[in-house]
Amino acid sequence: MIGSGGLVYHADRDVWEVGYNIRKDQWGHGYVPEAMQGIIDHISKTRKIRAIEGQFAAENHKSQRVMEKLGHALFT
Repeated sequence: MIGSGGLVYHADRDVWEVGYNIRKDQWGHGYVPEAMQGIIDHISKTRKIRAIEGQFAAENHKSQRVMEKLGHALFT
């Protein structure tokens, strides 16, 4: 296993939260955006997704880029 990820629904805010982690030696291969987009696509077939949020450490530029890629894929 190289990592894990998924979405959690927060009904009180009507928001899905993205979360993931991946082994450091697997960073930079594009696995996270591809996997997360697949999860989002799967969930959106059966549930309404109004908003997705995620958090990352300010110094973690790779996670920032993942969030940007997912946002672009979802909202453009």
